[in-house]
Amino acid sequence: MSQTDTAPSVYPVPADFAARARIRREDYERDYAAAVADPEAYWGRIAQRLDWFKAPTKIKDVSYHVEDFHIRWFEDGELNASVNCLDRHLATRGDKTALIFEPDDPATPSQRISYRELYERVCKLANALRHLGVKKGDRVTIYLPMIPDAVVAMQACARVGAIHFRALAMAGALAGLGGVNYVLGYKQYYEEGFAAGAGFLGIAVALVGRNHPAGVPVAALLFATISQGGLAVNAIVPKQMVEVLTAVVIIAVAATVPEVQRLAAGARKPA
Repeated sequence: MSQTDTAPSVYPVPADFAARARIRREDYERDYAAAVADPEAYWGRIAQRLDWFKAPTKIKDVSYHVEDFHIRWFEDGELNASVNCLDRHLATRGDKTALIFEPDDPATPSQRISYRELYERVCKLANALRHLGVKKGDRVTIYLPMIPDAVVAMQACARVGAIHFRALAMAGALAGLGGVNYVLGYKQYYEEGFAAGAGFLGIAVALVGRNHPAGVPVAALLFATISQGGLAVNAIVPKQMVEVLTAVVIIAVAATVPEVQRLAAGARKPA
C-alpha cells in the first residue's frame, strides 16, 4: 500500500491556528448573504477599504441584455492600483514582508522584500518608464519569468497608468498582434542550453504589433532559437553565435521602426 493510500482525506485544523484566523465560517456566511441580498450596499462598504482619488458613487451597473450587454463596477471611481498595493501600507507595515520569492534552485536562498523596499524599486522603474516616454494608456508587454522584477514591472506600469501584459515565449508575439508600445525584459541564458534574448523578442513583438513586414519572420526566427527546434540548432552552432546573428537581424530591421528609435533615443539621455 502506498503512502498516498494511507494518507487521511481530511486534515484537522489546529485549534491555535484557527484562533488566529481573520475570518471564520460564520463570518463568511454572513458576508455572503449580505452580498447576495444587496450587492451595491455590500460592495460599496467594502470599497471603503481602498484609497480612492475619487470615491465611486456608482457601485454596480450590470445588464445581460444582448443589445446592451455590460458589466461595470465602481465606474465613476478613480484610484491607482500600485498606490493601494504599496503606499497605503508604508506608515504601519513598511518594514513587514510584502513579497516572498522562492527561487527554482534549492541552493539559492529565498528573498523577503518589504513593502518599503518594493515601493522604492517600483518608483525607480516607474520613473525610468516615464523617462522613456511611457504614459497613461500606453501598452507595455512584460517578458520576464516569475521573479520579483516581474512584480516590480507590473506595479510600475500600474503606477504610471500603462496597460501591461506579461508574456511568456510566443505569447509575447501574440500580444504584439494587438499592438504594443513598449517591451520590458532582460537578456539571459537559459539552463536548457539555448539562448533567448527577451529584449530581442520584445523588438519582434513591437514589429508585429506595428504591422511591420519583417515582424512575423523575425518573431519566427526568435521562436526557432527558443523552441525545441532551437535546441538542435544550438547543438551545432554555439548558442552565443545564434544569439548574435539573431540580434543583428532584428536590430537592423528594428532601426527602421519609430517606436524603437524613440526608445533608443530615450536610453541615451542622462538620468
